[in-house]
Amino acid sequence: MRFCNMIVVGNLMDESTDTLEEDLAPEITDEMIEEARDLIGTEMRTNEEELRRRCFWNTELNLDNIRQFAWGYGDDNPLYTDREYAKGTKWGGLKAPPGFLFSVDRIAIGPKLPGVQGIYGGTRWEFERPLLEGDQFKVRAVPTKVEKKEGGRAGEFVLQEGKVEFFDKSGKEDELICTAWGTVLRIPRPKSHGESSVSQDRESVYWTKDELKSIENELLNETRRGAEPRFWENVSVGDELERRVKGPLGITDVICWYAGCGTPLYHAHELGVKERKRHPADAYRREDLGFIEHPAMGHIDPEVSAGIGVPRAYDVAGQRITWMHHPVTDWMGDDAMITELDTKISGMNYIGEATVCTGKVTDKYINEDTQEHLVEIDLQQTHMKDGEQIGEGSATVQLPTSSK
Repeated sequence: MRFCNMIVVGNLMDESTDTLEEDLAPEITDEMIEEARDLIGTEMRTNEEELRRRCFWNTELNLDNIRQFAWGYGDDNPLYTDREYAKGTKWGGLKAPPGFLFSVDRIAIGPKLPGVQGIYGGTRWEFERPLLEGDQFKVRAVPTKVEKKEGGRAGEFVLQEGKVEFFDKSGKEDELICTAWGTVLRIPRPKSHGESSVSQDRESVYWTKDELKSIENELLNETRRGAEPRFWENVSVGDELERRVKGPLGITDVICWYAGCGTPLYHAHELGVKERKRHPADAYRREDLGFIEHPAMGHIDPEVSAGIGVPRAYDVAGQRITWMHHPVTDWMGDDAMITELDTKISGMNYIGEATVCTGKVTDKYINEDTQEHLVEIDLQQTHMKDGEQIGEGSATVQLPTSSK
């Protein structure tokens, strides 16, 4: 078993003394698991202040936050960024890419097990309609599963799953837009700094000038279906989507993701101190400098990543999942709609590595009940250098039909 992408992790801190506890890497106990199981079916996002502080970055859709999110993963689709262009589409205004919901709720429901590493495993989404400018969000989130597992480098770990419903509350009644299911793996952190409890290290990637030039040319020559409808009748099983290359991943790319998606996990200065008082497990004391960081800094800083069980700095879970959506949204055209997405991340992606995102049509059919014209697309994500698979998934897309 391979794992990827940290979420809420950290050394335990004693709230009363502000010192690190002796046990910086607690083992998982049966009592901890039962405490988590007791919350199955309990609504979690009920405290509005806590919600805004830790989960809820965007509360409504507007031109600025849609554009910033799209730019954060390298997408300049005018359907997301140009209001005048979007007015001319069937939607009558701006759409947001499906991954935008990561900026509304992290879709990571892993309560209890304090101080135990959290690894984001993947997300399944079912959309009732697209995300549209003006939507005002309300969420309902509940844990649905807690299971003890064994395997891989982690040995014993806990799998937690949860369901998040996203509603638009701008109308007279709340309208369900999307239901998402997220998976979190809880893995004990290493007992010593630099020990890997999550993934094996591998040799750093070096890129020649010719290799970088080839990637640059590919990025500059990407095409997008856009305003030209992709009719269901013109799609065949076996059709391949134009791939999308993300990388070589740099610190700037991670920062751009955070700038677009937001990160309620990070808090500056006084707010950071207050947050550590509320959630003392969400802290990491740097061995090199002695002060406290949020452990999610492991996405940027190799010193922090080494301390939480990952050899080097690495990408963000929502970022990589959204990369898998990108070939689909560029291929399907403005008039199409994604109805389902199921994406899993299965391997690490370190700073300096390039990721290839591909898609292939595996089925097409008409839903007898709704008469929707649908296609199924297989999604794959691999390292460019060695072809190792680090992500996989599927998408269901409703396409326009030439018969109407």
